[in-house]
Amino acid sequence: MSNPWWRPWRRWLAGSGQMQPDTLARQARAYTEARILVRAYYAGLLYFAFTGISSGAEMAGLSESGLLWPVGWVRATGMTAGAWMVTAMHLTGALASVYAPGRRWCRGLAALGLFEFTALNYSAGKIGHGMHLWVLTSIVLVFLPNLVDPNPTRRQRQDFLNVFWTAYALALLTYSMSGLGKVAGALYQVSLGEVTVFHPQAMALHISQRLLESGVSSPIGLWLVDHTWVSWPLMLGAIYLQFFSFWSIFRPNLIKIWSFLLILFHISTFLVLTIRFGPPVLFLAIFGLASPFSPTNSTFADILTELPIIGKIWTVRRK
Repeated sequence: MSNPWWRPWRRWLAGSGQMQPDTLARQARAYTEARILVRAYYAGLLYFAFTGISSGAEMAGLSESGLLWPVGWVRATGMTAGAWMVTAMHLTGALASVYAPGRRWCRGLAALGLFEFTALNYSAGKIGHGMHLWVLTSIVLVFLPNLVDPNPTRRQRQDFLNVFWTAYALALLTYSMSGLGKVAGALYQVSLGEVTVFHPQAMALHISQRLLESGVSSPIGLWLVDHTWVSWPLMLGAIYLQFFSFWSIFRPNLIKIWSFLLILFHISTFLVLTIRFGPPVLFLAIFGLASPFSPTNSTFADILTELPIIGKIWTVRRK
């Protein structure tokens, strides 16, 4: 039987790491930690569902003409009834999943409720991105195996970890797609002779445009506009961070530090551009900072060696 087409790519992304002698013990420990993190994930979802109750009245006043396709059925019930039904579905699913996260129908109800609530909330004419990571990962987590046996087999534990890993890999892939979009857009702008995101003044121009459009003030943002020698490296670093985010999920030594840097990226985005992304920060903290795949004894040299591009330079210089 031939190997899957994706296996060489996976091996390349994973690097030259060697099999550890305590593989089974590490798998069992990772499985236990992952189950705890899944409970924490659904506890976070319950918080979002509870705080979203107040949005029911606001969504009841939306126009039916602007409804997105997932909530098109609300036209049949009327906006008021439909908005409260969606809100109730979101809260019920979150309660069921936090009470019994091991049951697939509970996770499925949570994913459906979140999907419908997000779609209705974004039917006001502007689609935000704050909850997209939660929507995507809630769908993936539906496929977690139903494990009621307190002593699962090695294969059952691995099936659980595979789905858990896939959820975070999908989240990191969205960041890499954002980075890829910036790089591809820059190449297109070069062909037109325009200023690209790699220009020394790119971040200063971006901050200025954002602050002028939104009409808000950001002391840090204004300072960075005047000090391009700081804003330019930050822009290049942000592109590097986003572009290689998917890379980090294959390198256990990078998962925690990469997640931490993405959290700093969101915090910086708020401080500089006044754009708030709270839900992704919580998600990154649960799945990334507490990742069961991240080793506890990583050294600075281990992390530096695994970095894309930089790691190769570091390895060559050491030789």
